[in-house]
Amino acid sequence: MNLDDIKKAFQKCEFPFYKNVIIKGNNAECTLYSIKSNYRTTVTLELSSFEKLIHQISIELIKLRSQELLDNQSVIDQAETIAIKLD
Repeated sequence: MNLDDIKKAFQKCEFPFYKNVIIKGNNAECTLYSIKSNYRTTVTLELSSFEKLIHQISIELIKLRSQELLDNQSVIDQAETIAIKLD
């Protein structure tokens, strides 16, 4: 697999927010980032098959979206705490 295959896999997952792709043998390392928060993570993806690559990217996207939700909830909790103190 090559960079074009990785690009196609991210497009298939409808997630264009990745950078710094480095292929090392049967693995690719890249950084996924959120456009909704400061969250960034470096992931290693196995390049044994396109289907497995899609599966791995999907799992990493679930983790990213979960972190975004946690970050958002934290902001909401902080705002509610401040609002309670102001009352």
